[in-house]
Formats: sequence, C-alpha cells, structure tokens
Amino acid sequence: MSQAHNQVRITTTSSLAALRLIPALDELYSEKPHLQLDISTSETLDKQLHTLPVRLGNSEEVNKADIIKYERFDMFAANAQQSAPWLDKQVTLYTSQWKNNALPAPPLTRWLKVNNLSDSCFKVKTFDQELFGINQVLANKGVVFCSNTLVQPYLDAGLLTSFNSQDVESKLCYYIPEKSRFETATHNVVIEWLERLLN
Repeated sequence: MSQAHNQVRITTTSSLAALRLIPALDELYSEKPHLQLDISTSETLDKQLHTLPVRLGNSEEVNKADIIKYERFDMFAANAQQSAPWLDKQVTLYTSQWKNNALPAPPLTRWLKVNNLSDSCFKVKTFDQELFGINQVLANKGVVFCSNTLVQPYLDAGLLTSFNSQDVESKLCYYIPEKSRFETATHNVVIEWLERLLN
C-alpha cells in the first residue's frame, strides 16, 4: 500500500488533541506501524475530503450516527488533597466558556444540584479550553469542572480524583460530521481507534 494511503489528517480541539489523542499515538503506532497520523487543532470545521474532523458539538443537533462519544462532566481535584477541598472553604473552580457560543455550557448548575452543593462553595473562573483548567488543577490550584473524557488518563494515573462526587450528563458530544463518507480502510482504522480510545 502506498504511503499516501496510510496517511490520515485529524483536525480537532486543542484539549482533545493534547490530552487524549497525542498521548495515545505510541500505542496506535505499535499496532499499526505503517499508519501516519497528522493531528492539527482548530475550532472550526475542516471540510477537506481527506481530513477527519473530530468536533465538539451539541448532541441534540448532531446526527446520532456521527457521534463517537457523549460527554459527562464532574468535578476534579489533585489527588494530593485528602478530602474534597470545597468542604472546608471557598475554592477556585475552573470551567469552560466556549469560544463557540452555540455550544451548550458545561452543566455546572445541574452538577451542584445532584451533589447537594451551593455555588457559594466556589469562586468560578473560566477558560475557553478545558485543557487550561485541567493544567491549573494538576498544579494543585483549585478544582476543575470538566468532561470525564479529557481527565481519564489522569484519573487512571492517580493524579486527579473526583472524591466520589456524582457526574452528570451534558448535551455535549464528540462527533465526526458525515462520518459515513469516510470509507477507506485507513480512515476506518482511525475511526475505530478513536471510538475505542474515547469510550
């Protein structure tokens, strides 16, 4: 098979690329050594024929067949904390305010209700990328309310914890627009890898 047939370009959000896709490349390449993935980041949809766009969208507006991961949200803190920091004092909470105003906001109000907490426990600060809030918390600064998908490797490594809080569903999802149009064997390998990785 030619080198061109083994190349796939993915465009996605900075947070998904940095926190999930790029760290998992070595494992993918060990399974598929001839595959070449080019991962780039953009908040806008790339409609080039051979580019695989992995987007964050509203699950109520996206074609269900295109969705690869429904998002759930929870509160996370550094695992060095002995107990949930918001129980003792008001704590800085990092969450996201998307550049794309059409996206549903993270379901913080619902999470507070489900976990019987008041917003007075938190001083809310926002970034336009979940990546930045997660980095603050890894540096042991406050807590982050973000998607389970992005923090899973840090939970697995014991670097972050949710202190057994109850996560909540959101209207957000990751999806590949018109996913069925990608019919090559190489694209299918990459889509299957994405679905395994994120689920």
